[in-house]
Amino acid sequence: MSCVFSRPGFLLWSCALALLSGCASAPLPLSAAPADPATKLVLLELPPTVPALTLNRLYGQGDDHPLDDPALVRLRQDIQRRFDAALRAALAAEGLQVRVVAPADPRGLALGEAVAKPALQSLEAAHPARYYLRLSVSDFGETPRSWMDGYVLFEVGSTGAITALLYSNPPTRALAGVYLAEESVEELAEGYSGFWVVNRLSRPVRIAEDLVGGEGRVLWQGSETGLADWRWANLWHMDKGRREALLDASLQRAARKVAQALRQAR
Repeated sequence: MSCVFSRPGFLLWSCALALLSGCASAPLPLSAAPADPATKLVLLELPPTVPALTLNRLYGQGDDHPLDDPALVRLRQDIQRRFDAALRAALAAEGLQVRVVAPADPRGLALGEAVAKPALQSLEAAHPARYYLRLSVSDFGETPRSWMDGYVLFEVGSTGAITALLYSNPPTRALAGVYLAEESVEELAEGYSGFWVVNRLSRPVRIAEDLVGGEGRVLWQGSETGLADWRWANLWHMDKGRREALLDASLQRAARKVAQALRQAR
């Protein structure tokens, strides 16, 4: 990517993100197994939370013709179907026998939120288990928002520190404003163009996840991100078939990361 950008800052940052993508902050706390191992864990597939803006950029026909609500519903259902197939294949490849459930009524089960008692009682009655790992496709074909936020935070912090250093030294004080203006323009251009390149080359897919334990409490949160193999030809040639193949590859890799994390936790 050095041929694309004027300096290697974004390359180093994106490489670090690629290496760290999907890393959980802590392993899944599943060491305490009940008497019946079959009821230890249930995987809950919740509906995708992919923003409408992302789906419009992938499948829409421009800003003047946004997708209507029925089309968005169909696309999210298709993502759910593809995720289900990828997850089940990944679990089978790891030799894991874990129950996978798509709740008929996902209300009250949103990721990151504790499960209220009525919803928890209904869930335990239908699918009894000690733990529930909730999964949902949160980013599909575009760089996760947290990556962009991290890049902005990194660049703003480094630029601010250098600007302050220049300003604190009288001989270079006049350069501080010039440096700040120049770097702001460069970093904005590099950031947006750089993430566009990552999206185009690898179509990132992220699966958000959390673990619910007794009394509906959230015990752990994390995410797994899949990136398809980079091919420079995708920068100047991208048809529907190639885009969908990249999305499937990224989704399968994210699902494999989920399965591998589960194997390590058992």
